[in-house]
Amino acid sequence: MTTEGGNIVAARSVGRREPELPDFLQLHVGDNPGMFLVSAPFDGFDFLAWKRSVVIALRANMKLGFIDGWYTMPDETADTYETWIRVDSMVTSWILNAISKRISKAFLYTKSSRQLWLDLEEQYGENNGPLVYKLQRDISSISQGTMNVVEYFNNLSALWDEFEYLMPTRICTCGLCACGSTKLAVEDSNLIKLVRFLMGLNDSYDGIRNQILVMNPFPSINKAYAMVLRVERQRLVNMQVTDSNKGNSMDSLIAVKRYLDDLFTIKDLGHAKYFLGLELARSPHGTYVRQRKYLLDIVRDCQLDNATPASTPLPVGIKFDTTSSSILASPDRYRRLVGRLLYLGFSRPDISFAVQQLSQFIQHPRQPHWEAALHLVRYLKGTPTLGFFFGFRSSPQLTAYSDSDWALCLDTRHSVTGYCIFLDDSLVSRKTKKHATVSRSSAEAEYRSMGSTVCELLWLSYILGEFDVPVLSPIPFCCDNKAAIHITENSVFHERTKHLDIDCHLVRDHFKKGFILPRHIPSQHQVADLFTKALPAAPFTRLFSKLGMLSHAPT
Repeated sequence: MTTEGGNIVAARSVGRREPELPDFLQLHVGDNPGMFLVSAPFDGFDFLAWKRSVVIALRANMKLGFIDGWYTMPDETADTYETWIRVDSMVTSWILNAISKRISKAFLYTKSSRQLWLDLEEQYGENNGPLVYKLQRDISSISQGTMNVVEYFNNLSALWDEFEYLMPTRICTCGLCACGSTKLAVEDSNLIKLVRFLMGLNDSYDGIRNQILVMNPFPSINKAYAMVLRVERQRLVNMQVTDSNKGNSMDSLIAVKRYLDDLFTIKDLGHAKYFLGLELARSPHGTYVRQRKYLLDIVRDCQLDNATPASTPLPVGIKFDTTSSSILASPDRYRRLVGRLLYLGFSRPDISFAVQQLSQFIQHPRQPHWEAALHLVRYLKGTPTLGFFFGFRSSPQLTAYSDSDWALCLDTRHSVTGYCIFLDDSLVSRKTKKHATVSRSSAEAEYRSMGSTVCELLWLSYILGEFDVPVLSPIPFCCDNKAAIHITENSVFHERTKHLDIDCHLVRDHFKKGFILPRHIPSQHQVADLFTKALPAAPFTRLFSKLGMLSHAPT
């Protein structure tokens, strides 16, 4: 500067040095009132976790002293007063941003960040007693269960950290103690955590658990975790199966058995013979499945041991409704019986229609329903050894039979769909189900049944494809309703059947693609009739013989 005044100012500026602010009063370029300390604002719940997150964020910004009272407000005459007010206001805005708008309205007029923090703790910081009790209970009861070792240890560590935050281990930091109490306190805490971690492990880790417990000195909790994790990873390596071994590798089978034995201590009994009521018998030609013992238990519980066997599952032409007769005084026995019959249906497709009809009246069963259920049990009494046979040398040829009983339900006039699908000679899928809507003609009912059957065929073809079993196309699709077949094969019919639009497109599209080939069969050869109506003894026996069921003598 050339002026005298300028020279004086320049000289003063050279000789004078501005006082340097302490770190906690400095703001960085990115600091602004709209900054968020935590990702999720406090909504009135889990104050402790939110408080911990805010404390960590403020400590990282060297501003924690504003809320815990360490950085006190300077005198108004001090040079740093205005700066302190500005930084404290910044901290206040950060805390308000970390609170939901619903709650923050009540704290907008607090005078300082310290006062805001104290008000929040007073209103939402509950007594530690209940929380300490809950944490101790959770720590004592936690176990591995279905979790892997990593998940189990992380969950347990989170509980420990929260408990340590509330009830920190008392450690002397003066450096003058010579009794070693601090070291003992740390060792005791580590031992308690180690034992708790080992107690919660599954029984399959007994080996490594015993190995850790006999170590002297005891390892740290982190070292013990690493040892257990190493065992788990070794098991996973042993279970790995290459893509070339798709279930027929004996080495893979042995590895799985070894892994299951480590988990549950299993015993290899060879081929399965009995499982959850299913009796299995193997031969060079296939596998036979029945539920003879389960069936006889049902007969005995119904006190029908000496009853005369029935020739069909239901009386011929029987139709059920919800108005005739009175409601059973004890419906529980009916519900229990129908539930057991549903499970028995796994190996007895011949009772599918009967069980479907009886299961409609679970809520309010009446006397005719109970009598029909007992009739079904009498039929089962005469055929206890019947079961499924699945051949080993089946060709990949699916065959479908589809049928419906139009307006069967007397209460709603809904029709019933029934279908059965064979893989070569083995029955692999069947279903009996009431329609969700009323059909205006028998052709409509039949066509809706065809739509359901096509969906099942698609699903089965996908499943077989996953096992690299090629499905031969087109699939023979047997139906005894000529009108339904004409709708499939003749596009002109579509103009008069718009109410069947969805099913028309579904069935016809797959017919055009060559996936199915509809065939008309006489009613006396329609196997699906078994799943839609109560037949007389002669046709029932004739169709029943086509299901591939065999009678196997007790072994």
